[in-house]
Amino acid sequence: MARSLCVKCWEARRLDAELRMALNDCLQILGAVGVIAHFVAEQVTLHHYTAGQQPNEASRLEITGYLQSHLGPADRAARVGAVQDIGGFHVVGRVLSAASAQQPLGYCALIYRVDPHADRHAQEKRDTFHQNSTVGLIFQVLQHRVRVFSPFAPRVAEKYWEESLAPSPERLQPPWEHTSSLWTATLSIDLRKSTFCMDNAAYPARFAQWLDELVQILTAVTHLHGGVFDKFTGDGALVHFLERESRLVYGSDPVVAALDCAVSMHRAVARHLENLRTFLRLDSELLGAAVGIDVADTFWSVDHRNNPITVGRGVVNACRLGDKTEAGATRVTNIAYQSLERSRDLAEFVRVPFASKEYPREMRLTAWELPRGAHPLVRLATQTDAIVDAVYAGQPQHRPG
Repeated sequence: MARSLCVKCWEARRLDAELRMALNDCLQILGAVGVIAHFVAEQVTLHHYTAGQQPNEASRLEITGYLQSHLGPADRAARVGAVQDIGGFHVVGRVLSAASAQQPLGYCALIYRVDPHADRHAQEKRDTFHQNSTVGLIFQVLQHRVRVFSPFAPRVAEKYWEESLAPSPERLQPPWEHTSSLWTATLSIDLRKSTFCMDNAAYPARFAQWLDELVQILTAVTHLHGGVFDKFTGDGALVHFLERESRLVYGSDPVVAALDCAVSMHRAVARHLENLRTFLRLDSELLGAAVGIDVADTFWSVDHRNNPITVGRGVVNACRLGDKTEAGATRVTNIAYQSLERSRDLAEFVRVPFASKEYPREMRLTAWELPRGAHPLVRLATQTDAIVDAVYAGQPQHRPG
């Protein structure tokens, strides 16, 4: 069983389908009908039941609620295990923690059908064994899967898992499983005067911590709006919004989601910069984030470490737009602006000159800019502020709505 699960968890291209088929075999060996695993830091919960064995909705909600109340909250970490009969099902679960972790890593539970004729002593021995070993093994394997999908928003990561055994044309699947390019809005964010900040930080260790907190904030804000946090570039980040995921999971146009994310990022970064200013030798009015947004067909793949690889004109243009954008401002290409115009009030956008390596100033290109000091509506402002508070408190992020 261990070999079957561990071998299957390394193939990124069909990871979920392969893992769930392996889980079917393992659950059959164990005599169980399902497994549930929750991961605190990633705020992801994975459910899997063998074919035809899934509880009805009322029982599923009761089982999930029981696990959340008995194994989920951090202040109940001392309650390591839980065994309970719920709606005709026997639940055997356990909290998983690392020795050095301040918070539990999560919990895992096996689900059995209640057998009224089972030998109680034999069942207790089985439950104890699986609590002490089996659920930990399954949790560790699924933890690898969750980390592969950590660039994605939790709701999207769960959706990929839930639909992984559905017919291919109908299911929502990871972008690298597609053989063609996908319509994708790309957001590039850069911290202006980052070298100046590094040079003027009175305490280099605090600046390193500040950068780590910046990555946590940008990642959580990206996920709040349903985006994919592709990579941190040292003083900025690359973020993507897939069309199908944005529409099916969040009910939003990908470019609209990218703009809303940009505005939230500006709000969060401005607050985080106030923290940085408490230990800068010299301050500057030029500090802040600059954002570029474009939308285009993008080809997706994964590298040897299962990190996303994105290739497309939209990725290039988003980065080029951000190169000359002032701190606090957001620039979008004309095609992105036309998409936004259908659903947003763009009165505060202005047309500005734009040049890049590919297009010199003689081409007299223009882009659309939301200038520094503009005051668009910050959607999900309360959740954005909560993200910054949680990072400062050293807590796992609250799950996006």
